[in-house]
Amino acid sequence: MSTLHVFDMDGTLLAGTTASLEIARALDTVPELVALEARFTAGDLDTRGFAQALHRLWRQLTPAVVADAYATSPWLSRIDDVCADIRSRGERSMVITMSPDFFARHLLNRGFDEVVASQFPAPPFAAPIDPSLILTPADKVRIVAAQSDPCVAYGDSMSDAPLSSSPHRDGRRQR
Repeated sequence: MSTLHVFDMDGTLLAGTTASLEIARALDTVPELVALEARFTAGDLDTRGFAQALHRLWRQLTPAVVADAYATSPWLSRIDDVCADIRSRGERSMVITMSPDFFARHLLNRGFDEVVASQFPAPPFAAPIDPSLILTPADKVRIVAAQSDPCVAYGDSMSDAPLSSSPHRDGRRQR
């Protein structure tokens, strides 16, 4: 049996920042994002409400802006080496993030085996957002529980807490 290494993106692989903040910088919508994050922190918005607000805020978003924001983001160093090491041992790597999939999918080019993220319409947003496709912290547990391999999880925030405190099917805690 192989080990699955599960990584959070915002604040973990993205050092000291989030995908949303990096995109907001590129679109010059940082004040609006900060206001949304304050509402989220206060509990006025859940992940689905937050995603819908981003969808409205980022109407002018294009794939080129996303690619630029991704390329200029402060990533943890040696991600590619870590993914290569995991793969060389016959193990797998996965990113699970509540951030938009159109940003997170770029991590597949860094060597991750799988990326699971909140599913947004492709930018520029011509279609409405489907709230049922936006991940919650509990979804991280559900996604990992569906895997058959033991798991090692890497995260940095309260949204990662349910994953690290959830017992694996063999009764051990995932960490």
